[in-house]
Amino acid sequence: MTSKTAMIQELNNIEARIHQKLRLEFEELFVDELTDKQHIVLNFIEQKGGEVLLFKLPSN
Repeated sequence: MTSKTAMIQELNNIEARIHQKLRLEFEELFVDELTDKQHIVLNFIEQKGGEVLLFKLPSN
């Protein structure tokens, strides 16, 4: 039988994988949602001859 510590560690690993998967799915949804808006904004800025600076917000 597995020790209690090993079982807790395995549960922590599972939780970490779930959080990572949810984070990736959220980022994909967020990017997909903003893609059309970003496209319009970037076209407008380029038409005006402006400089485009892209950045990613840090995740918590």
